[in-house]
Amino acid sequence: MATTCRKALIKSAIENPQLRTALLPDEIPSSVKSLVDKLPFENLSKISNVVLSSKDNLELQKLLEALSKSLINKKYLVGDSLSIADISIAAQLSLIKFPKSAGPILSGEGSQEYINNPYLENLFIWRNNLEEYLFSANSQ
Repeated sequence: MATTCRKALIKSAIENPQLRTALLPDEIPSSVKSLVDKLPFENLSKISNVVLSSKDNLELQKLLEALSKSLINKKYLVGDSLSIADISIAAQLSLIKFPKSAGPILSGEGSQEYINNPYLENLFIWRNNLEEYLFSANSQ
C-alpha cells in the first residue's frame, strides 16, 4: 500500500500544477514557485499512467474501500486501542489526501480520484479523528 500511495501522490503532482507548487519547500522563493507552476508539464502528464498503472490504481481503490468499510463504527483498526497499524495506515492516507496538519495550502489536496470517492469518506474522517486524538494527547 505504501508504494502505491506514493505513486498516487507523484501522479497527482504530475497532473496538478497547483499541487506540484504546493509541495515545494517553504524556503523556495515565490518567484521560483510561480515558474514551476508555469512549466509545460503536458508531456509528463502523458506518462502519469506509467507511474500509477490502472492495475495499481484499481488495487489501491479496492483496498481503501475495504479499509473504509472495516472502520465503520470503529475507532481503531485492530483491537480497542491505538496501534502501529493505525499510525501506519493514517500516514499512508496522508499521501493521498493531505490532513489539516499539512498546512493550509496542502490541507485537503491530493489525488482527486481518491479524494472524490464517496466510499472513502469514512476512511479520511477516521484518519482526521486519529490525527486530532494524537495531537490532543501530545499537547497534554
